[in-house]
Amino acid sequence: MKGNFVGGKAMANRISRPLRLLVLTSLSVFVGETWVMLLLNVLPSLPRYLVVFLDASLVTALVLPVLYLFLFRPMMVYIDEREKAQEALSKLSNAVEQTADGVVITRKDGVIEYVNPAFEEQTGYTRMEAIGRTPRILKSGVHGTEFYETLWGTILAGRTFRGEIINKRKNGEHFYAEHTITPLKDQSGEIKHFVSVWKDVTERKRAEDALREQEARVRLLVEQTPAILWTTDTEERFTSTMGAGLLSLKGHLAPSPGTTVTDFHNQNDVKSRASALHHRALQGETVSFDMEIEDRVFHAHLEPLRDSQGKISGSVGVALDITERKQAEEALQTFSQRVMDAQEAERCHIARELHDEMGQSLTALYITLQQAVDQAGEVAMNAQLLGQCIDSVERLLQQVRSLSLDLRPSMLDDLGLAAALRWYVDRQGQLAGFTPDFQLDPLEARLPPDVETACFRVAQEAVTNVVRHANASSVRVVLRQNDGEMEMIITDDGKGFSVTSLLKRDAREASAGLLGMRERVLLLGGKIDIDSGPGRGTEIRVTIPVQEGSSAPEEPGRDREG
Repeated sequence: MKGNFVGGKAMANRISRPLRLLVLTSLSVFVGETWVMLLLNVLPSLPRYLVVFLDASLVTALVLPVLYLFLFRPMMVYIDEREKAQEALSKLSNAVEQTADGVVITRKDGVIEYVNPAFEEQTGYTRMEAIGRTPRILKSGVHGTEFYETLWGTILAGRTFRGEIINKRKNGEHFYAEHTITPLKDQSGEIKHFVSVWKDVTERKRAEDALREQEARVRLLVEQTPAILWTTDTEERFTSTMGAGLLSLKGHLAPSPGTTVTDFHNQNDVKSRASALHHRALQGETVSFDMEIEDRVFHAHLEPLRDSQGKISGSVGVALDITERKQAEEALQTFSQRVMDAQEAERCHIARELHDEMGQSLTALYITLQQAVDQAGEVAMNAQLLGQCIDSVERLLQQVRSLSLDLRPSMLDDLGLAAALRWYVDRQGQLAGFTPDFQLDPLEARLPPDVETACFRVAQEAVTNVVRHANASSVRVVLRQNDGEMEMIITDDGKGFSVTSLLKRDAREASAGLLGMRERVLLLGGKIDIDSGPGRGTEIRVTIPVQEGSSAPEEPGRDREG
């Protein structure tokens, strides 16, 4: 492996052992030769060849075992250990060279002495470009000065640093890496080098960031959803609750994790029902039901919650506040019933009018004519009776005309909404004693018949309420058209009423007239606002969208039934 590694005591032992063996061998030869010389001096004189033979034999006998014991055998062991160490070092070198993690070895001052191929691949710097420089070439500028001070303080203190660092590649692109920086010390414990190993976790970080963003979006969506969402475990204990619908509970505390579904409710019958519904969900059943909490009505959907193996681990529920919808349904039902009642009452009223007024007039006319026939010879009497008949017929015609106008004024069809409003309010002002005031701007074109009818009926109901309840001295009617909308405002200076109190009443106690006004306007896609208060009169503002040029004026005197 290219680069330098610092050895320890094992390397020192490998170097000093051959020196010790050489010294011991030399001493052994010296001692052996000394003993031979002493022995030859003691023995009698021998032939020279025999002395040389004995000298060589004794030295060989003494030196060879010593050489084997102190030189050859240790040298063989040393060579074997060195081969094993070289093999281990080669394996380590190959592992560092071939690992997918970046490896950098620096001096204590931070100058790079070694980088592996993974470093080159991940950073874009070649080995020659990196060696001799410092890791500052990878500095991204994301981390502050305190971060690097902490890093260097850790490794210079001899401790290992572990953390995530955002580095910069040669092309300027940032990447995330999990670093482990370890100090390398010599025999005295002094730091000589640092080795840094990192794993590129950029893709994982991107996936984690994307997941967090997705979770944040989902949580934001759930928290803003006008519903209540919750989960429970198999013991019917809440594990989570969320959703903007929790705000509609007002004083009712939201269920906290660890509490049971029965703890959330107060009444015993509701507790039993809630527990039974969740028990059905834990048995694998999907349940839909309505429940009441305080003064709110919720439609809930409950189903089993399953883990990754498909085993039921609890239940999950969602509840939507349908209070307004329920109230609207009840109001609509009540209004429909009241409309039918009003229609029936109107039929009775017309029947009574026809029977009591027109019937009596017709009866009197019949009797008078009968008398005229019976007294045909008395000319003067006949003239008087016939005059009475004419008067009765005139009253009868006037009553029929009034009934017809009350049911639907002909000028609404002939002259339009503005003329009909002026005629009707003037007529009611004369009867009730208030002064009418008009601001009827010229319309660009005749309004659609359904819009004219709805506005006239709303005005008719409003003026009727003024006559019956307001005790007003003046009524102002404004009619104008702009920006594709028709606006009608009816204002009186009467005693007024509390709009809030009226809206809080039960739908069954509300006025059928007010319900009819709202229903007519809403059916045309418009809106109606009622502003009133005790002692300050009432203002009714109606706005209905009108498509310009949607209806052309109709010819006066068009054919009508009757």
